[in-house]
Amino acid sequence: MEIKSHVSLREYTTFKIGGEAEYFSVVTNLDELKESAKFALDKNLTVTILGGGSNVLVADEGVSGLVILNQLSGISYEEVAGEIIATVSSGVMLDDLVADTVAKEYWGMENLSHIPGTVGATPVQNVGAYGVEVSDLIVSVDTFNLKTLTIKKFSNTECNFSYRDSLFKNDEAKNLFITAVSYRLSKKANPKINYKDLQVLFGETNPSQRDIRQAVIKIRSNKFPDWSKLGTAGSFFKNPIISRFKAIELIKMYPDLPVYPVDEDAVKISLSWFLDKVLNLRGYTIGPVGTFEKHVLVVVNQNGNASDVKKFAKYVSDLVLEKLGIELEWEVTQLPCD
Repeated sequence: MEIKSHVSLREYTTFKIGGEAEYFSVVTNLDELKESAKFALDKNLTVTILGGGSNVLVADEGVSGLVILNQLSGISYEEVAGEIIATVSSGVMLDDLVADTVAKEYWGMENLSHIPGTVGATPVQNVGAYGVEVSDLIVSVDTFNLKTLTIKKFSNTECNFSYRDSLFKNDEAKNLFITAVSYRLSKKANPKINYKDLQVLFGETNPSQRDIRQAVIKIRSNKFPDWSKLGTAGSFFKNPIISRFKAIELIKMYPDLPVYPVDEDAVKISLSWFLDKVLNLRGYTIGPVGTFEKHVLVVVNQNGNASDVKKFAKYVSDLVLEKLGIELEWEVTQLPCD
């Protein structure tokens, strides 16, 4: 394994922007991961983990320390008490895994089709789409501690999943490298088509896994830009979760604002509706950065840099704060983390 210096990170992110990594390694197995971790410890370097690069914004100044590109690979299946447990190395591309489970007719992941990025990112963000979140499926997460060089398995409960969040986004987990994720799947048909777009398409029918996967791919292709042609990290902001009291206040101002229950005390509001219908930001640009014309939550970059993206994000955030009194959170991760 070779550890390089001054490697441009642009080609390793879907935003296609960002500076250099001070040091850079590619790991394909646990031994290479240990070697990289020891290198960082010996030189007292901070470590940044990069997977598919589909949910990150790399600073123009680059990233100091060691950036590890995760290319751990491998998928295994085991039948346990009538269920299928898929144990997947964290460097596997998520959509490759979904395609494999559909081909094998193991139900559970088909709604997560066509999402860019690696398996290792799924528990971090609690990735979800079209009525399914990975927290519904994850059995456990295997990790390697980059400081202590030890291995630990986290159960689903220990991951502390919530909307687009988990233990792995907190400071206490900053030294954990996710090496594998285990998911609980089923051989029994269980189509989840309650999400509006799927409900409209399938109605009262019982679609197959392949039908659902093809439908989700088509829907996402119509809503999201072509990652190979346009720089983007997908949905840039989280849909805000607010108190029910705050929601009542906002609905008086904006009666058509879509609101979705979270629990007894909180609801989630549709940021995309607000940005589109109230602020008219669909397709709006400032210089080389703006929102995608087909999906207002998606920020796209046309030959800009990270500073341009941050400037645009601040503009949108300031507008929302002024109109709604809500501070937006990024779904995208900044590197280095602020």
